[in-house]
Amino acid sequence: MNLKTENANEVRRREILILWECEKCNPNGDAITNEPRHDVYGYAYVTPDRIKRNIRDRLMEIVGRDQVFVTTEPITIKSRLSEKLKQKQNQDKDTSTENKKGKKAVDKEEYLKALKEFIDNRLFGFTYASDVSLSEPGPVQFTFAKSLHPVDIVPDKGNGGFATTDSSGNTKEGRTFRLSYFIPYAILAASGVVNQYRAEKTDMSEEDYRLMRKAWWESFNSVASRSKIGQRPLLWLEIVYDGDYYIGNLHNFLEITVKEPNIYSYFSENKPHSIKDIIIDFTPLFEVLEGKGKIKLYTPYEKLYIAHSRQEAEENNKPFVIPPKYTLISDEEMYTISKNNKNQITENTDEEK
Repeated sequence: MNLKTENANEVRRREILILWECEKCNPNGDAITNEPRHDVYGYAYVTPDRIKRNIRDRLMEIVGRDQVFVTTEPITIKSRLSEKLKQKQNQDKDTSTENKKGKKAVDKEEYLKALKEFIDNRLFGFTYASDVSLSEPGPVQFTFAKSLHPVDIVPDKGNGGFATTDSSGNTKEGRTFRLSYFIPYAILAASGVVNQYRAEKTDMSEEDYRLMRKAWWESFNSVASRSKIGQRPLLWLEIVYDGDYYIGNLHNFLEITVKEPNIYSYFSENKPHSIKDIIIDFTPLFEVLEGKGKIKLYTPYEKLYIAHSRQEAEENNKPFVIPPKYTLISDEEMYTISKNNKNQITENTDEEK
């Protein structure tokens, strides 16, 4: 299945905001301690590499493992590319030239074309250092995700499934012990950017972008790890710019309110234990984005989670506040957010117009 197209010049400049929740799980464990990653102020965070890993894992299920360069297989970078190179060489026997020693000279252009055959390379870029050295920054980049509030880190102790042996090879009577950690509850947010100029360099297309968006949303259903299950996507928001705008860190423009804990809550102040304990007001963000392009939003929870005022959010336990002057127009995949003006609210039949 070859997904590469010639539509890189159609890629539009965007900024992205993604929100998801985790409940009693570890969204991104530290490599040494395996504790959920967190900063000195008590906020959880998830690395951009973890976000991309989730996307890649789901892309492998959607388009096939052979279309993804960075897999989870224990394989060298040279071996990963060799199959694509062989396919290219079979298509054109004359692409390689002979050097003075009679060996085939390395054709950098062929390596570059082969690297661009992988969808994750077109999205996130690549660095290849083996027979040749090639590097290209990706058009799609994410920030570190951060929890919108402080979190607790809870240890979880248990028994292993099997006994171990002593130094003499004898089986011990007791089983092993395990120690893991989880976050009781958190809402995480990350920002991202799509650079149309870099898209030209990697041959990224709009179809690649749509597949990436789909893969991120569906990736939480594909999590196979015991420690990762318990995550749920909440919202994908993007601004398709009319020009070369860049604001950056869109999540910092959200206004966060954590409700006062009630007598039944075993969490401390400013640490919610469900989505009903927090209000996320998008008004400051929309004020910054207004007039710069088309705002698009995807969430299947419009009726359940979206309010148009803080009062409505508080009275109906809705976590998201979108200003009342904006309307959501459904176009199957996304909602197009427009001002409440009859001349502006039209059915969105072309996603990028």
